[in-house]
Amino acid sequence: MRKIVLCILSVLLLTVCGVGAQTLSLDDCRKLALQNNKQLSVARLKQEVAKDAKGVAKAQYLPKVDALGSYVHTTKEISLLNDKQKATFNSLGTTTYNSLATNLPSIAAELVGSGLITPEQAAALGDLFNKYGEGLKNGLNGLGQKVTDAFRTDTRNIWVGSIVVAQPIYMGGRLTAMNKIADISQDLAANETASQEQTVLINTDRAYWLGGSLRHKKALAQQYYDLVKTLEDDVDKMVKSGVATKANKLSVSVKVNEADMTLTQVDDGLALSKMALCQICGLPIDSKIVLT
Repeated sequence: MRKIVLCILSVLLLTVCGVGAQTLSLDDCRKLALQNNKQLSVARLKQEVAKDAKGVAKAQYLPKVDALGSYVHTTKEISLLNDKQKATFNSLGTTTYNSLATNLPSIAAELVGSGLITPEQAAALGDLFNKYGEGLKNGLNGLGQKVTDAFRTDTRNIWVGSIVVAQPIYMGGRLTAMNKIADISQDLAANETASQEQTVLINTDRAYWLGGSLRHKKALAQQYYDLVKTLEDDVDKMVKSGVATKANKLSVSVKVNEADMTLTQVDDGLALSKMALCQICGLPIDSKIVLT
């Protein structure tokens, strides 16, 4: 009957203490610790970095494609002909026409004087020049302009582009060694993460069961305190009745003070153990928690 009453009182005590408090089981504490532990987060991040490094090492076997493009604009173009040469080609017909117009009469007179042609032929030659000279001038000017245009470089706008594809074939074993190092680094990061998880779980279990142990010790200390307190009341009645001395009362009072001190120490230890557990689980250290 007494055990049943104690169980009911314990349940009621937990219910009252749990109002406004967070109830945590061992699995809850483990999940919170694994989720909020900073060192474990760093270990997981290192594992992701090692995984990415392995991907980068494998990518070294793939061909590399580099594309380059550029554009240059200048106000003046680079010309293969100078201005004097351009003017000579452009006025080729005009120069030839003027030279013929100036020298043709004297040339015709010399030919007539030497008997190579008759005056009628010389006159016909002059008529041909007057008839077709203008067309010859324009034709030669056009031909000279075409030659000038053909020598233009048009370098005011320059586009340059290139695409380079490089496929590594053999680099002295560096690629193979790099991939092996990446594999080892990934395994080390995974082992470090697993080791860190085990450490977090061990610390969580230790803090959790320490709180449970201190809770039972508190109950035991409370029972001992109630016992010596009852004994103190009985001895006080015995002193008043004359069957006990004041020395007996003082001895019992010392035990009561020791029990009270022990109970205080257990309370402080229980509070500290809950604060340590909250810290491990990533909760505020002043959180109100009840361990199931």
